Amino acid sequence: FSGAKFYDVKTHITLLINGWDDSSEYQELVGLADLPTTLVDTVGLNIPENYHGDSLRQLVFNKDWERTSVAGGYSDPEGECFHIRTDGWNLMTYPNAEDKLYYLREDPSEQKNVVTQYPDKEAELRDQLSNHKQLVRSTERGHVTRPNLSEDARARLRRPGYDE
Repeated sequence: FSGAKFYDVKTHITLLINGWDDSSEYQELVGLADLPTTLVDTVGLNIPENYHGDSLRQLVFNKDWERTSVAGGYSDPEGECFHIRTDGWNLMTYPNAEDKLYYLREDPSEQKNVVTQYPDKEAELRDQLSNHKQLVRSTERGHVTRPNLSEDARARLRRPGYDE
């Protein structure tokens, strides 16, 4: 599994959070968009409308987690690549290659592409990916409400290379 691919072994990572007085392990589907939301929630601030993740505090402290899928993507010189992972399925789409669909309950190591056997499932997951893409576009620079930062805060962000 070399290179940037969406196989579960590469996208299923461990996250450790210290300071929450909880030593449990969770197997729920979470995504990177949940991290900023969690951090903002943890320090007691209001979560901005344009944050589309969920606070992991809901899962840990309220045992309330309703997510059924997580989606992501990246761009490379060939185009945009996306995937969506549910409890039982992983769909990967690449611009110049056949889609890959894996039924994780029967094939957890993602060896058998079943995209031709399950066209309805592929279509369902593609619809969910389309919704994800629209959500991502809604957070593009022109659509995001920027916080008012002091000049001191701006200077501290510029030092490590962040751009306004």
